Amino acid sequence: MRIQHKDVGNAVETLINEATNNLWEAIEEWEFLLGQKSLLKRVQEQKKIRESKNVKIVSYKPEYQSAFKSLNEEWISTYFEMEPADYKALDHPKEYILDNSGQIFIALYNDEPLGVCALVKMEDHHYDFEMAKMAVSPKAQKHRLFDRIGCCACC
Repeated sequence: MRIQHKDVGNAVETLINEATNNLWEAIEEWEFLLGQKSLLKRVQEQKKIRESKNVKIVSYKPEYQSAFKSLNEEWISTYFEMEPADYKALDHPKEYILDNSGQIFIALYNDEPLGVCALVKMEDHHYDFEMAKMAVSPKAQKHRLFDRIGCCACC
């Protein structure tokens, strides 16, 4: 057994001498880096980066009105309570938000609207806009699709 151990040691030593990079230093560096962040965490980050490439933020168009309304209704009903002003703004976003110098953004994932954000113009010298409406589809929440992009800080 001692002879085999010596043979293995000599074989490893020969490999180290022949290699252009030191295996033990490489292993030590990998262990250090994995101690800072696990391989699982690194894979999850790469997945988010890949998925975020399929996300586009676009300005509101009338064709997104139903998504704007349904996503906000679901969000508000889940976390708050719908009020008459909510219904007015969601039924008529052009009149209540856009025509008053506001903005509405839609987060599309593979061209499907999964997040929305509405900003209303403020008459305050400290703030230009206030976030008035925002919603993220439960599908996007589950997969945390918008974590990396911060869709107007709302998704």
